[in-house]
Amino acid sequence: IRRAPLWDCGFEKITDRMQYTAASFSMPLRRIFGFLFAVHEEVKQAPPGRHPAFPESFTYQLRVRDRFWGWLYKPVIDASFWVSRMVGRLQQGRIQVYLIYSFVTIIVLLLFV
Repeated sequence: IRRAPLWDCGFEKITDRMQYTAASFSMPLRRIFGFLFAVHEEVKQAPPGRHPAFPESFTYQLRVRDRFWGWLYKPVIDASFWVSRMVGRLQQGRIQVYLIYSFVTIIVLLLFV
């Protein structure tokens, strides 16, 4: 085994800005599954600096909104919170009341079965 310099893709001085980011790594999956999410991408380029082919800076903004959250998960969560609030009203803090609830539930189930 011999030591050698790392391969630098033909660039002499690689900086952090040249590395593959999380947004660029996930872009193929966003393209494939984009219909499941509301994706909004925005790229802003600063005016060219000294050379028109090399702009001074870029601003990239990505917003991803999960469509299933509003259609499926949010109504289920809201319903479960509503049910838990209604059940919370039944709590009295006395064991005798809980035993009556259990007894009435068993009687009702026996009547249906």
